[in-house]
Amino acid sequence: MNSKKPIADRISKIPSPIMAALSGLLIVLALPPVSFYYLAFVALIPIIYSLYKDNFYFGFTKGFIFGLILNLGILYWLGVNQGTVWYFAFLSMLGAVLFLAVQYGLLFMLVAYIGRSLGKKVALWTLPVLIAGFDFITSRGVLGFTWNSLCYTQSNNLIPAQMASLFGCYGLSLWVVLVNVSLFSLINKITNHKKLKTAIVITITIFMIPYLFGGISLIKKNDTNNPKIKVGLVQPNVDPTKKWIRSDMRSNIQTLFSLSDSAAQKTDLDLLVWPETAVPAYIRYRSWVKNDIQDYIIKNNVSLITGVPDFLKLGENEYEFYNSTFFLTPDNQQIESYNKIKLVPFGEKIPLSNIFESLENLNLGQGNFDAGDSIKLFEVPLKSQSNKKDQSILCSSAICYESGFSDLVSQGVRKGSHLLVIVTNDAWFGNTSAPYLHAAIARLRAIENRIPVVRAANTGISMIIDKKGRLLQRCGFDEKCSATANLEVRSGTTLYTRIGRYFNWLLVGAGIIVLIISIWKGRQENKQERLI
Repeated sequence: MNSKKPIADRISKIPSPIMAALSGLLIVLALPPVSFYYLAFVALIPIIYSLYKDNFYFGFTKGFIFGLILNLGILYWLGVNQGTVWYFAFLSMLGAVLFLAVQYGLLFMLVAYIGRSLGKKVALWTLPVLIAGFDFITSRGVLGFTWNSLCYTQSNNLIPAQMASLFGCYGLSLWVVLVNVSLFSLINKITNHKKLKTAIVITITIFMIPYLFGGISLIKKNDTNNPKIKVGLVQPNVDPTKKWIRSDMRSNIQTLFSLSDSAAQKTDLDLLVWPETAVPAYIRYRSWVKNDIQDYIIKNNVSLITGVPDFLKLGENEYEFYNSTFFLTPDNQQIESYNKIKLVPFGEKIPLSNIFESLENLNLGQGNFDAGDSIKLFEVPLKSQSNKKDQSILCSSAICYESGFSDLVSQGVRKGSHLLVIVTNDAWFGNTSAPYLHAAIARLRAIENRIPVVRAANTGISMIIDKKGRLLQRCGFDEKCSATANLEVRSGTTLYTRIGRYFNWLLVGAGIIVLIISIWKGRQENKQERLI
C-alpha cells in the first residue's frame, strides 16, 4: 500500500499565509534585477488557491502578507539610503512597506467580498481588472507609487511588452493576472475532460496574443525617412555624499567635460545629456560655472540637458527650491528649465506640507523642494547631414522618480515630444536591486509611446533605448563611462498615448461596478434572511 498522500492533498495542507507569501516572493523574483519574468504567469496561483480553499474568507490577511513580502522585496534598499541617518532610513523603509501592504490587504479584502457575494468564478475572472485598476489608482496622488505594478515583471520580456503601446503598463498588468487566472481555471478543470479542451484553448490564446502582436511589432521595419538625432550621455560615477564638497566642485565639473569629450569623439553630437544634479551648483547664480559650461557647448557645437538644483527668490528670505533640468544651446545664452513635478514623498517633500505649514518643520532628512506645475518641451536643433537644414525636434525630460509615472510621460508626448530624456541619481542606495528595477521601468515608457529614451544616471544604470524598448547602449552600475547612439525619433502616436488614460479609468470603473453589484446582492440576501 502506498503511504504517500496525493500531491493535491499535501498542497491543501499548506497554510494560507504561506501561500500568500509565496505569491509575493514569486513576483519579486519576476521583477528586475532577477527578471525570471515567466514566474509572473504562475505567481498569483498560490494566493488564488488559498482564497478558494478558505471560501474567500480572510482576504485582508492574505493580501497584507502578499503585499508585505512583495514590497519588502522591492523596497528593502530604502533601509540603506546614504542620504540620511540609518534610523530614518529604516523607519522610512518600514513605513513604506507597511503602508503598501495595507493597500494590498484592502484589495484582497474586496476580492474576497466579491467571491462570497457573487461567487468564486466571478471573483476569479474579475481579479485581473481589479488588480490592474488597483495598480493605476495607487499610482495617483502625492503618495502614488508604481514600482510594485505587475507590468514591470515584463519590462525585460521585450516581445509581449510591445502590447504596452496599445494598453500601457496597466494593460500588461491585466494580461499577467489574466494568464494566472486562466492557468488556475485550467488546473481546476483537469478532471473534467469535456471542459478541459476549451480551457486549454482559452489559456493558450490569452498567453499567445501579446507574443504574436509583439513579434510582428519588432519585425516591422521603421520608417527610414524619420528624423534622426545623434545623442550622447555621461555617467560620471561621483559619490553623492562627496559631490557637494566645495573644494571638489571644479574637479567634478571637469569629470563631466572629460567624459563628454569622450562621447563627442565618437560622433558629431546633436544633444548631450548629463544626469540628475550633475552640476553641484546653482548655475543661474554661479557665473563662472555657467560660463564654463556655455563655453564648452559652444566649442563643441552641441546642445546640453543636465540635471541641476535651482531656486527662485520670491521676496525677502522667501525662496522656492526645485529639482530641475536645464537646457542650453550654443546659439542661445538663455537657460530653459523644467522643474520636477512628481516629488518623492518624504524624500523630497513632506506630503501636505503646503497645506499644513507645521509639517515643514518635520525633519526626516528629506530635501525641501517645491513641485513644478507643467511639462516643458525643449527644442533641440539637428545638424546631422541626413536631416534637412535648420530642422529641430522637441524633447521632454523626466527626473528620477517621475519615470515611473506613465501618465506624466505621455503628457509630454501628447504635447509633441519626439525624444524623452530621463536624468537620475540612483547612487544613494548602492548596488542593490533599486537601480536595476528603476532602469527597466524606462523601457516601458519607450514602448508605451514609441519614443526613444536617453537615460543618464550618476552611477548606473545609464541607457539609450530605441522606441521599441531595445537597448542600444548601456553603462553598468559603479562605472564611469559615456555612450552615444544615432536615434530615430518618435513619428506618430500610439493607441496608449492617445487614449490610454481612458483605458485606465475604464478598468477602475469596471471594478467599481462589480463591487456595487456585490454590495447590492449582499443587501438583498440580508433582506431575505430577515424575512425568513
